[in-house]
This record gives sequence, structure tokens and C-alpha cells, in this order.
Amino acid sequence: GVCKGVDLLNSARCAKRIIIVRMPEIFHTYFMLTRSEMSERNHNALTQPLVTVFMAVYNTGEYVKLAVDSILRQTYPHFELIIINDGSTDNSDVIISAYTDERIIYLKNEKNSGLVYTLNKGIDIAKGKYIARMDGDDIALPARLVKQKAILDEYPDIVVAASTITF
Repeated sequence: GVCKGVDLLNSARCAKRIIIVRMPEIFHTYFMLTRSEMSERNHNALTQPLVTVFMAVYNTGEYVKLAVDSILRQTYPHFELIIINDGSTDNSDVIISAYTDERIIYLKNEKNSGLVYTLNKGIDIAKGKYIARMDGDDIALPARLVKQKAILDEYPDIVVAASTITF
């Protein structure tokens, strides 16, 4: 079956083995998941981004510019950034709409539908082999994607790479 939303973290059927890799230079807990069991689509790395960064946003206007900028400054360039605004009532939409980077795909839920609904929506449209999870108030250091991708590429049995939280 297809792994969805919170099941990715709580269900043993979504992965044979989950190993958490600590990378303390990253500012929040981030997950990068392999897509192999999440979709039966053919992912051609030559024509599609290898990494999908998925950012769920709900009333994070104060932080969302820092969050988006931290992804756009990644040293690994072959990614798409899917941002889904989950019905924010603050200035999140204005800030996100100002970006013109072609790697950004910006979608809006008509109303606040909750994190699980929004995560599932993001997973359904993601094109990358890997999905990197991020919230609208998180900040990633520039080497986050390159380091997590390297771990997942080197160790195919690992399905989740994460970090510690630094405040």
C-alpha cells in the first residue's frame, strides 16, 4: 500500500527499517523520505527533480521568508519546493506569492484542512525520488539536502534521515 501522512512516522508497514541519522548543524527536526514505496510513478532523475522539499505553511508569516530562503540557498540545486498554504489568515500568502523562483510550486488549501491532509496533498504531487519535510517556521542550513541525500544514496536500507533540534 501507499504510505500517507502520519503513517510515515508511525507505521511499520511503511518501511522495513527506520534509522535516524543525527546531523546537529540543522536547526530543526527534518525528515527526508525515500519515495520508492509511496508511489508507483516512474521517476526519471534526468527530467525530474531528485528531491522534493515539501513545506506546509499555516500562519507562519513571521518566519516563512527565512524558511523558504534557507531552502533556496541549498548547496544541492536539483530540487523542487512545494509550498502548501493551509488556509493561513496572516500575511503568509503575500510573502510566498512574491517568490519567482521556478523551483517553487505554490498551492493553497481553500480552508484550514490540517497537517495530515496537507501532507498527503504534498506527497501526491511530489516528483522527487526523495521527499524532504519542512515547516514554514523551520530553517535549514545550506548543506542539509546534500548531506541527507548522500546518506540515503549510500545506504539504501535507510528510509528516513533526520537531525537533532537546535534552538
